Amino acid sequence: MSMMGELTFFLGLQIKQSKDEIFINQAKYTKELLKRFDMEASNAFDMEASNAFDTPMSSPLKLDKDEKGKDVDIKRYRGIDKVKKVRLQSLQGEFECLQMKDSETIIDYISRVLSVVNNLKKNTEEMEDSQGVEKILRSLDPKFDHIVVAIEESNDTETMTVDELYGKIASP
Repeated sequence: MSMMGELTFFLGLQIKQSKDEIFINQAKYTKELLKRFDMEASNAFDMEASNAFDTPMSSPLKLDKDEKGKDVDIKRYRGIDKVKKVRLQSLQGEFECLQMKDSETIIDYISRVLSVVNNLKKNTEEMEDSQGVEKILRSLDPKFDHIVVAIEESNDTETMTVDELYGKIASP
């Protein structure tokens, strides 16, 4: 979240942070709900009044800083890690299921594979070029089997890049 700046709104909550406290407010969310249901002209709720809404939290209870506690890394939010993990799992599944379509050209298929590989790398997945090369060779249309065999027999696919593979497939 550090690239996006300080958190100010989250799930409809307005959040204001200071050095020693965090203020959470739902006024904007409430106003949006009233507007959605065409109740903003209603005088049942005075949004500007200080006692307009009661809080379910006990008034005498004061939340304060735990001086003995460990500081929280404000740049890291647990929710983001879960989103990344789910996104990574989705991309890994997509990579495993990639298969060349009958109507697809080689360049279109290689571009599709590279797009998934780049997204995996962007989401901190360690991926070697050889994995992309092997995936392409394993999942090409059967009409390219003779080319795949020739490439595997005459080249080291462990060190081959996807660009080199494309050159070898497109040249025959």
